[in-house]
Amino acid sequence: MAFIHSPPGWLTPGADSATARKRSKAIPIFRILALSILLLVVATGAEARAEVQKGMHIYSACRGVNVHFCQGYIAAIADEMNGGIEFRRYRACIPEEITILQLRLVVSKWMSEHQQYRHDPAAGLVAEALAAAFPCSFR
Repeated sequence: MAFIHSPPGWLTPGADSATARKRSKAIPIFRILALSILLLVVATGAEARAEVQKGMHIYSACRGVNVHFCQGYIAAIADEMNGGIEFRRYRACIPEEITILQLRLVVSKWMSEHQQYRHDPAAGLVAEALAAAFPCSFR
């Protein structure tokens, strides 16, 4: 009579005790090996890296690949610049009634008109686009 869910010949009454001992030793070694591989993959794959976003990444995200990421990225820079605070040599005075959708459209349009800069870091490009669209009246 076999135990429930056990493969044929596994720990069945009357099974050879030497075979059962070999199998019981093999299970922990297999588990240790599997756990070691899992930990190795997690440790090497979970390495945190700061990655500079390029203009082309933000441009493609804004055009539908990842709109939420695009809008969040632009909103963070707009929040930093709002009120004329300098960000990467640029200043913008964004009216309160401007929506994040409008900001995304402004940045997308600017990047489509300035394709030669899409390989530059995105933060400066977004700041330049916002400064061009919403210039401050003071310097």
